[in-house]
Amino acid sequence: MDFKEYDDIIKTHKYDMLYFIIYYNLYVNENLQLNYHNKESENIQKQIKKLIYMIYDAYMKDETGTDLSRICDVAVKYKNEILHDKMNKWELLEKSVMVF
Repeated sequence: MDFKEYDDIIKTHKYDMLYFIIYYNLYVNENLQLNYHNKESENIQKQIKKLIYMIYDAYMKDETGTDLSRICDVAVKYKNEILHDKMNKWELLEKSVMVF
């Protein structure tokens, strides 16, 4: 492990790293199937980007210290509402703080 190299990568790509962590949380979530090998792949990518931007925005506005992976899990649970603009970042945060 080269921590200096990691530090340089983080400094250079500070905000991209957060997008990457959010994407990773979505990728490993068993309730979200990411399949880019079909004819719907462009649409799936747009949906994932929308989820990532919503999660990013909610996480950056959060003042309660809600865990990022929790916000990701809640976003997956309510992905249809998010993708159809029936939920905003504040509602996502509110549901992330609540116990499900």
